[in-house]
Amino acid sequence: MSSNRTNGALLLPEQGLERVSVLTYVTDTFTLKGCKRRLYRDENERLVFYTGSRLRGVVVVSVILEPPRAWTRRKRYGVHVDPECTMAILRYLDQRGYQVNAVCHSHPFDDVPTPSGTDYELQRRLEAHGYTAVGMVFSRSAVRFFSHSMKFKVHVEGDDVKAAGDRVFLL
Repeated sequence: MSSNRTNGALLLPEQGLERVSVLTYVTDTFTLKGCKRRLYRDENERLVFYTGSRLRGVVVVSVILEPPRAWTRRKRYGVHVDPECTMAILRYLDQRGYQVNAVCHSHPFDDVPTPSGTDYELQRRLEAHGYTAVGMVFSRSAVRFFSHSMKFKVHVEGDDVKAAGDRVFLL
């Protein structure tokens, strides 16, 4: 399990998460634009996972994990990742002391994206199993952060992305 030293005291990541009621997800314009480029390599929807550091209620969205193509069925209006693949990614991260911080996917539209019922169902299942990952749905012009019922905040570093509403950022 990873840990950090703060003021000479050993602090485990889980300790910081237990002290706050609302997590703050932090990312930057480079990460968001890089994710968008990866998601829009072709016309079909695509899904990726992000992990990163967690400390004292701050969750960093910074390290990408892409499911193997053999485990993914992609169409213009939908993407399905085999549940065994999702479980393998969750186990891989858990064994290394990390968690999934965000589940990102593309919608083939230009306007501000809205999560679908399928998107909310995935978030509901993750939250029901104790995961605190946010959903991020991208369009060609924006990204929206969302959850099923978890309260959270978002902070994006950098000037290349503009806030355009509650948890919506223009790219």
